[in-house]
Amino acid sequence: MSDDIFVFTAQHRSPSEADLQAAVSEVDGLYIDVNTPPNDLIMDSSIFAHANGILGAFRIDTISYRGGKLDPVADLLKRFYVEVPALANPDSDGIFTIPELVTLLRLSPAGSFHAFADPAKRRT
Repeated sequence: MSDDIFVFTAQHRSPSEADLQAAVSEVDGLYIDVNTPPNDLIMDSSIFAHANGILGAFRIDTISYRGGKLDPVADLLKRFYVEVPALANPDSDGIFTIPELVTLLRLSPAGSFHAFADPAKRRT
């Protein structure tokens, strides 16, 4: 199993790409791509517009993982993104705050977020 998590992080508080790349290089099957979207793209998507409305100027960090191993992803999110303004989208299953997504990753080792994507079914 492989998948992506898209992290929308405020540009002025984003973790450095070098630090992120160093962290993922230590973990087999975990990759990260850092990208700042063009302004016209932000308005073409409701998720991008939502992130822009909350965070202002943001960049998108795409965390790709292989083999369904979510603990390293949760560790990376907790280490680099909990203390900065950021939102995450686990491959179109909803948009979450980082602490909320870390909790879901720990609860759902198979990477299935479907039951949790409905806010009414989320654990608090």
